Amino acid sequence: MIRRRVESVCVPFRPVGNAGEPARNIPVVAARGPGEDGGGYVNQEQHAMQRSLLAYVLLTTLILPTAPFAAEKREDVKEIQQVMESFHRAVVTHDGAKLSTLFVPEGSAWFNVLSRAKSPDAPKIRPGSYQAFASFVSSSKAALDPQHSHVKILTDGVIAVVYFDFVFLIDGKPENRGAETWQLVKGPEGWLIAAITYSSEPQEP
Repeated sequence: MIRRRVESVCVPFRPVGNAGEPARNIPVVAARGPGEDGGGYVNQEQHAMQRSLLAYVLLTTLILPTAPFAAEKREDVKEIQQVMESFHRAVVTHDGAKLSTLFVPEGSAWFNVLSRAKSPDAPKIRPGSYQAFASFVSSSKAALDPQHSHVKILTDGVIAVVYFDFVFLIDGKPENRGAETWQLVKGPEGWLIAAITYSSEPQEP
């Protein structure tokens, strides 16, 4: 509710028919409301209502655009997890051809970094390729089982980074362990692995 402030304003007045009589100031009552010369009063409840409405509008403006993005991000994480599951399944079933389809065909990187070398002259950083690993998976007669834990996935919907700990079992025994990171990119065909880098702590024979 709005209260109007009542003010008294004096205006010149000259009676009709008395040309010689000087003008007199006649008080005239005028009501002024908000916005007129900055005066007027607004009820405190209305102020509170206006502030609440403004806060709601701002909050809605900030939150609503992020909702679709959050849903898309969850879907991307799910798809990346499916790539990891396909990788594990291909290794376990010795399907090197399927494994190769999970990588960017050209330009993919593969690095193994030794946490400790058996000799001072042994290189710590060893480049490889997914093709060589796929060939090993296809030709090996042993039971292979790469186990992943503490998986972290970061993505913006176009590129992604996966970080996890791993233990590579051969015939049920740990053959290698360390930390591993994948870089993935999303193209028309979905998520593909662009690079794999992993630390290595080979088990003593």
